[in-house]
Amino acid sequence: MLKELKSKHRKEKLCYRLLVQGFVLSLLVLCLIEITNHSIKKEEAMQWYTKSMGEQEVVYETSIQIDRKENMEKEKTVYTVKKKEEVKKEEENLFTKKEIEILERIVEAETTGGDFRSKVLVADVVLNRVKSEKFPNTIEEVVFQKTGNIYQFSPVYDRRYYSVSITKETKKAVSYAINHKDQSKGALYFANRSYANEENMRWFDQNLQYLFHYGGHEFFKEK
Repeated sequence: MLKELKSKHRKEKLCYRLLVQGFVLSLLVLCLIEITNHSIKKEEAMQWYTKSMGEQEVVYETSIQIDRKENMEKEKTVYTVKKKEEVKKEEENLFTKKEIEILERIVEAETTGGDFRSKVLVADVVLNRVKSEKFPNTIEEVVFQKTGNIYQFSPVYDRRYYSVSITKETKKAVSYAINHKDQSKGALYFANRSYANEENMRWFDQNLQYLFHYGGHEFFKEK
């Protein structure tokens, strides 16, 4: 009887142990399954994240390319417009290198020691005469025009015109006068009263409209 009880107790103990081991094993299997599922989800999540970031990078790069392209187009447009403006100025500028040098020389002779504006104003007077129907049609003809035996510009008459050295400022002033709006208010005449002949100045005062005084010169236009 005692042996049967011991044998029964051992069997129950063994069954209990097997149940516990089976339960533990089941838990381990469940844990492994959970871990595996988690790893798969994590890998999928990483793949999605990588793919998503990759798409964002592509979009970002595309945006940069688009912006760069637009900027290049803008730069091209600005450059094209600038070139057209330069061409337009060249087309409108009908003066030869020789005429420009003549203008620079007479401006230098008339305004020796004067500032930039005084040079521009004298250049404007010559250019206004070229445009006027009452004067010759070219810079050369205007500068060397005579009234009787007297030249219109005293530096040509006393030969100072031929001896001056043209400065960079004079070149810039002449270029400005050619390519910009007239600054002289339409002046066709100028004179330095301190050095001019009284009879000539009397004629200026009686027959011309006084405009303004600048840099030692008085500027006039016809009434």
